[in-house]
Amino acid sequence: VLLPMTTARLQQKDIDRDIAAAETAGFAVITLEDVYARIDPTELVIAPWDNHPNARAHQLVAEQLYQGLLEQPDLVTSH
Repeated sequence: VLLPMTTARLQQKDIDRDIAAAETAGFAVITLEDVYARIDPTELVIAPWDNHPNARAHQLVAEQLYQGLLEQPDLVTSH
């Protein structure tokens, strides 16, 4: 899962590089690169001095991760 930090915005070249590396290594990839898009980072952190995701940020991650899993059902079905 590609999950950005709450306060950092990733460059597209870095996203592309990381996804390509993971796929080349044989990993399935779910990207949450835009999970925090259009939201002020200060609304996503626990406190100004603590960049960990708050409840709102966790909810956004959970919703987008769920959608990513629905799009790749082979990741959650047993073989």
